[in-house]
Order: sequence, then C-alpha cells, then structure tokens
Amino acid sequence: MTGTLEELGYTASLREHYNSVAAEGQCPGRVVEAFQELYTVSTGGRALRCTLSGRLRSRLADRAAYPTTGDWVILAPADATSGVIHDLMPRRGVLLRRAAGERSAAQAIASHIDVAVIVQSADRDFSVNRIDRYISIARAADIRPIAVINKADLVSPEAIGELCAAISSRHPGLHVVTSSVVETGGLEGLRAELLPGETCCFLGSSGVGKSTLINALMGHECAATGAVSEATQRGRHTTTSRTLFALPGGALVIDTPGMRELGLADSGAGVEDSFAEIRDLARACRFSDCSHQEEPGCAVRAAIDEGSLAPAALDSYLRLRREARRFEQSAAELRRTERKHGKMIKQILREKRDRW
Repeated sequence: MTGTLEELGYTASLREHYNSVAAEGQCPGRVVEAFQELYTVSTGGRALRCTLSGRLRSRLADRAAYPTTGDWVILAPADATSGVIHDLMPRRGVLLRRAAGERSAAQAIASHIDVAVIVQSADRDFSVNRIDRYISIARAADIRPIAVINKADLVSPEAIGELCAAISSRHPGLHVVTSSVVETGGLEGLRAELLPGETCCFLGSSGVGKSTLINALMGHECAATGAVSEATQRGRHTTTSRTLFALPGGALVIDTPGMRELGLADSGAGVEDSFAEIRDLARACRFSDCSHQEEPGCAVRAAIDEGSLAPAALDSYLRLRREARRFEQSAAELRRTERKHGKMIKQILREKRDRW
C-alpha cells in the first residue's frame, strides 16, 4: 500500500518523536501487514519487506511488544524492496488478546486503532456475549466500538430489529448498523462510520463476512474470501495475517483472521467500562467488594429482582471479570517468577566473579 505518510495516519506527535530519535539513513513507516516476524512497511512512497534488527529483538520484553499491523516504526532501507526495523514509535489504541494456549501472555492484534468494527452475522452464530467480549477489549484500549450486523439480507426485517434490540439493551448508546453486500445501499450505514484519517479494525468470528465487507467497501477484491461451506453454510476462514488497506473515502481499515474467542488481556478496566450500568449500580452496594452473588444489600441483585437489569448481562459481566482477574493474577505470578529467576542469575554471576 502506498500513499503519503499523512494519508497513512502520520501525526505531528509521531513526527516529533521520530525527529528526536532517528539516526541518519533511517525513515518512518507504518506496518501494513504482519506475518510472524516478517513485516510489510509502507514509507509513504514504497512498501518494503522488513525484518527486526537484532538489537531491537533483544529489547522486546514479550510477545505483545513485537510490531503488529498498524504500528509506526523507524527503519533503515536495505535496498529498493527490503529494510530493517530498528525501533517502534509510541503506541496508542492497541488491541490486545490473550495469546492462544497461554494463561499469562498477551498478543497485540493491531495498533493505532481508532474504531473497532465488531462484525456479527445475522443468519447464524449471533452472540451478544461475544460482542461483550470484543467491546471490553476495545474499551480497555480506549478504542471506539461499533457493532455491525452483517448479511442482513438473509433474515427478515423483524429479526434484524430483534438483534439490534438485543445489543442495545445490553449496551445502551453503542452504535449498531446493519450491512449487506448484495442489497443496494446495504453498506451506506457502515461507510458513514468510517471517517477519513481514522484507522478501523474489523473484528469477528470466521465466516461473518469481514473480508467480503472490506472488498465491497474498496470496490474491488483486496482481501481473500472463501466459498461458503456446504456443511455449515458459513464462509470459510481465509485471512491468515492482519493487513491494512486504504479505503476510497480516506479511512484506513485492518482485516484480521477470524477469532471466535479473544481471551481478555487487561486488568478488567475494559470490562467495567463495557458494563457501565452494572458498574454504576455497584457503587450503591453495601459492601465495596461485593461479588453480586449472595451478599445482603447488593444493588445489582436488587436491580435484577426489580426487572431493570437482565440476569444475562450480569452473568456475562461476572464471567468476563473473572477471566480478566485470572489473567492479571497469572501475569503477576509470571512477573514474580521472572524477578526471582533474575535475582538468582545475578547471585550466580556475583559468586562466579568472587571465585575468580
């Protein structure tokens, strides 16, 4: 992907940081595709295939610190088609998830994101609880979430109304749009949300139509899509890396591989922000550490008894809060183990020096 740095989202603060630290022969660029430790970086006029410098790799503390799609980096071109990344510029709007198969490791999905476009399919596998999870991850990173009910042409208008109401009752104020790539005007509501200069990240399970939506918004095929499975009647998962595209209207968009579940990788602030009604009710609980289970004087349980709060909302909130706390406890345990290991290594080195 080419275009000026400004069209890629280069801001005055990023330019100021680059000017303060860059060395001769280096230039700024934005990661437009990440696949393992290979990166395609746009410098404005050209795209370079890049690897990490050994010094940068040795400084990266964990998986979440490695460059990801959307990151702004400082690199040195090696030739007309390749380069070496020497540093990352300060991040914002970083989408994190718990790394697959690990209790305490986080993984960056995308960086410098303004809007999280949470896509659900209208025809099957719709889950408000899954939307809860995506919203929590987005709000933990101070990213504005919107919900998109895709494939609206496959169900009745009444069914679409019920799905919209289900989301709005759980998340009042969340903007919900419907979309269809086969209906005239089926993308206008979504286009209106993708503003020039902003970077949007499409999130959702495999088969909900994220890549098809991006292709329709682009006006041509740029993201890989798969045929519908005869067994499940769902689109097959085809996206294997995170790629940034520039839409005709000036917005930037990142497609992501289908992820049915994203493990929470924050301390729970995103969960609290996603369930503002429960958070506000909890302030009136008799006990400040109320678990909203069996305690007397629980304002949240009282709201459920009165019918003003849905039990399903509390169940989802408690489940996500427990998950966030487990991740934080596991991460803290890992940090303690690493500190203990570091102290042991230092002690061994001191004893070795003393012997010599």
